[in-house]
Amino acid sequence: MFVAPGLSLPLGLLFFCCLTLLFGILIFLAVYYRKRYHPALLIATTLLAVGYAKTLKMGPLFFVLAVPFFAAGFDYVRADVKKAHGTIPFQKKMLAAAWTLVALFLVFNYQSKSDNRLASEYPDGAIQFLRQESVQNQVGRLFNEYGWGGYLEWQLPEVKVFIDGRMPHWVARDGSSAMRDYVKVFYPKSKSDWQWQEVFAARQIDTALIRNCEPIKRDCSLQKALEGNSWKVVYKDDAAVVLKK
Repeated sequence: MFVAPGLSLPLGLLFFCCLTLLFGILIFLAVYYRKRYHPALLIATTLLAVGYAKTLKMGPLFFVLAVPFFAAGFDYVRADVKKAHGTIPFQKKMLAAAWTLVALFLVFNYQSKSDNRLASEYPDGAIQFLRQESVQNQVGRLFNEYGWGGYLEWQLPEVKVFIDGRMPHWVARDGSSAMRDYVKVFYPKSKSDWQWQEVFAARQIDTALIRNCEPIKRDCSLQKALEGNSWKVVYKDDAAVVLKK
């Protein structure tokens, strides 16, 4: 979703209103002037808009094409108004409003990322801690968050990760799958189907690196379950928690 969950309520509402208006204008221009737009610009902007609606990461790419898309669209609108009325008395106001809207969108997009930085930053502090632990061979087998796998391999190559972005379709010779086990831990079908203990035992997990659920109001079930089974929090900051068996 393109509204960041970490955004405060007033800013979130304003951001959502700006997004709704902007996407409403985009849909109107795309549908009403679809025959005037260059097909490549129309298709690319539409696809990037859909991508941005799903994830904030697509925002920069979307805005690259949004500016020429809206500029062309407003030209089409002005031309139609001029043709219908002979003059366009609100031309400057319409342009000012359009660019103000884009500016607000960019500002609140940046603000949302800043306010939600705890939900997306990488666990640099935890990595430094694990690097020190690895020197003394005290890390053991690591269980890590899926989104951090590649970063861990880059910043902490001496520690083998449990999963990274390449592994969704990997299946070992014995039929086991890191992705299937990860889903069992984080996304069980029901509480009775939660198999984190079985996964950790089968994988011989000694250390868990997970997001700190408190600042971002995330589900703390796994952290609480580990602590309830004698796992100890050995490192903790706003981004991450490291627990050891």
